[in-house]
Amino acid sequence: MTNYPSVDLSYVYDLSDNDNQYVCDIISIFLATIPGKIIEFEKLVNELQNYKMIAEQAHALKSSSSVIKIRDMHSDLIKIETLARTNTGITEIQGLLRNILKNFGEAVPCLNEVLEQNKTQNG
Repeated sequence: MTNYPSVDLSYVYDLSDNDNQYVCDIISIFLATIPGKIIEFEKLVNELQNYKMIAEQAHALKSSSSVIKIRDMHSDLIKIETLARTNTGITEIQGLLRNILKNFGEAVPCLNEVLEQNKTQNG
């Protein structure tokens, strides 16, 4: 298992009992679904600013972010969900979202690298 400062895959490796194919399947599903959901979430936060929908989206994204752990993503989503449930803090929510986008952007190449390494090993 390779270590990356922006991604922690230890939970996925534990779940898989270090089965690289399983890990790659989980990463592939994550990369196929989460970027689109994050784009929708960004629009929701920056354009609609509907607190109820923001809380629901943050809650939905939390589960994926608890499996593939991208730096601060899970904790930022918890904070966003909490703020949105109290109908406050859009400026803080937007700041947390910027952090999520930055960290997610740094994590994607790392996740792709893990997939490539597995492809090369299993050639």
